[in-house]
Amino acid sequence: MTCIQPPINYYKIRKSYYLNRGAEIERILQQKFETLRSQPTTWDYGVAGVLRECLHGLEEAEIASGMRGTGRTIRDTPGLSRVKKVYPGIQGFPLRFPDSPEMKYTEDSESNPILDRLRKTLIHHRNREGSRFALAVYIYPYPNHIGSCWVYIASLPPVNRRR
Repeated sequence: MTCIQPPINYYKIRKSYYLNRGAEIERILQQKFETLRSQPTTWDYGVAGVLRECLHGLEEAEIASGMRGTGRTIRDTPGLSRVKKVYPGIQGFPLRFPDSPEMKYTEDSESNPILDRLRKTLIHHRNREGSRFALAVYIYPYPNHIGSCWVYIASLPPVNRRR
């Protein structure tokens, strides 16, 4: 008996594609975030790097839990624990979006669902003097140019650096 279904072609995962796409999404989100604020925005890229590592772990926890949402949370990650020692009042959260090349995540337009959701969080209204922000994007790759796009936005309170 022959199969009537056409063969399914799977395309290899190209890590560089996801790294470049994630970097482009992050750049656009930062630019848009800055336009939403009434004050200059200071970014903490060190914290953003730690958050990016945490996001990678979140997708793996979801996979391990069978995608039931019962895996570990961002609060369970050692990276966030280190950040909380420096910024005990950190406020932020991860956002998750399905990703494929057809998604308009790299466009600075009203049709970009990540920009829309980021704006609706209202975290850009935090105007405490000395506050910093961290924004991280990580795309977990799946075959056929499908991905799970994670975005973490955090407001970091001023740190008293006196010793």
